[in-house]
Amino acid sequence: MNPAELPLRDIHLPEPVSWWPMAPGWWWVIGLLLLASAVVTGIILYRRYRRSRLSYWLKPEFQVLTAKYTVDQDSLAFLQAVSSLLRRACLSLYPRKAVASLTNEAWLGLLDQAGETTVFSQGAGRLLAAGPYLRNASPADVDSLLPLVIKWIDHCGQRKLRGPGE
Repeated sequence: MNPAELPLRDIHLPEPVSWWPMAPGWWWVIGLLLLASAVVTGIILYRRYRRSRLSYWLKPEFQVLTAKYTVDQDSLAFLQAVSSLLRRACLSLYPRKAVASLTNEAWLGLLDQAGETTVFSQGAGRLLAAGPYLRNASPADVDSLLPLVIKWIDHCGQRKLRGPGE
């Protein structure tokens, strides 16, 4: 038989393997990558949220001051430090023009306004206005001030800090 007369056709190659639809393993890899990126984004956003709150730095710093006071029992230094701490906290919440120049009754009024209370202008919190300038402050007065400051920090600590230029 003559090979030219044979009814043979040319060889046809199969279609190349398509990348779509993907194998199930690739779907698992994509799903895990999406889940990991969502978790990382959530963690970053939560940390940013937490750092944007006043309590992120205010509570630990107040705890350090309280611990130092329990060791030293220096009422005057403690009152000065607490007054400074609360002023810095208010500067973080309100514009500098509204806070920096306040003294005496106006300062206590701002603390009352921020904490939604009247204990600073009408109660034991009045010690913050004159206490840092006294020659000696009694530990009993400081002990009565501590719960007021803790309550103020708890109330104002969840407020969002001002951004730059606000």
